[in-house]
Amino acid sequence: MKQYKIFDGHIDTLTALYDSEHRQVRSFIDSSAVGHVDIPRARKGGMAGGFFAICTPPPQSSQYKDPFFGLDLTANGYTVKYPPPLESEYSENFVNCVIDFAFKLESQSANQFKLVQNYLELMRCIEDEILAGIIHIEGAEPIKTDLSNLPVYYEKGVRSIGLVWSRPNEFGFGVPYRYPSTPDIGSGLTRAGLKLVDACNELKIIIDLAHINDKGFWDVVARSKQPIVVSHTAVHTLCPASRNITDRQIDAIGDSGGVIGIWFEPTHIQYQSGGGGKPISDVTAGQIAKHIEYIAERIGIDHVAIGSDFDGADMPSEISDVSCYPWLMGKLADIGYSTSELGKIAMGNWLRIIRTIWGE
Repeated sequence: MKQYKIFDGHIDTLTALYDSEHRQVRSFIDSSAVGHVDIPRARKGGMAGGFFAICTPPPQSSQYKDPFFGLDLTANGYTVKYPPPLESEYSENFVNCVIDFAFKLESQSANQFKLVQNYLELMRCIEDEILAGIIHIEGAEPIKTDLSNLPVYYEKGVRSIGLVWSRPNEFGFGVPYRYPSTPDIGSGLTRAGLKLVDACNELKIIIDLAHINDKGFWDVVARSKQPIVVSHTAVHTLCPASRNITDRQIDAIGDSGGVIGIWFEPTHIQYQSGGGGKPISDVTAGQIAKHIEYIAERIGIDHVAIGSDFDGADMPSEISDVSCYPWLMGKLADIGYSTSELGKIAMGNWLRIIRTIWGE
């Protein structure tokens, strides 16, 4: 089928490539069998660009460094122990180092990869077939509560911030991983969190509500002047995990003119029927397409896009890395979406949101 240009709402490649010893753990410039994203595989899959997330990991000494720490499989599903907050200074140092690392990758790429800071730069990259990256901070822990370093991060190229990851911080409460569960767990935004929303609006930094709990979500809806963005999630009605968004949230995103990126992580796409709610380790591109179709039918084709979570989660075998986007686009074409509609899902809806928030 036709290879569509893809703009991905959320990939964790920068975080995956970087570690605390400041060394590259796999190649980004050359094709690799490790991880999900590098430049050659991105070209093969038709990737034009994406939001490149920097998410601060737990310290090396923390029990939470083990991704399975605190996991409790129950008769009906699972719960994961809620991680404690990170120290702001630790997170700030990590994010600063990864941003420096990102610009080093840009310089090493021989004009194959560029970190963009405005809409015109982004469109030039797409036209010239240069992989475009937007720096996204996933979890606002590196931001000081007085917001004094937020303009500094803007100058460094940060154009998108997720207020929380799935843990608490000084600004709000990330939703813990649970199934079955609604996202209505914990309190709303703190006073500092409300001020951060205002400051991001003023600087035209995109606010991402992936990982936020229900009360925090509605605090942002009431406070922000931007369209509501959720970079990587799935439909709660189809898979009732705490990280997925409810119909009411979906409707609010549509009303705001916002966008929802559907991720590929299997355990949030479908669970075994009759299996006691146990997660499955693989799903098909067609099952992912059902989440896209659900949102398109509920609030319109203009409000759904791709937010894979490549390099941040396990991937299904049919979409095992960035080269496999055509599998998903093929399934969407089979459903009956037109060329114009497929273009919106693949890239157009993200470009519209970026242009709306950033301006020309």
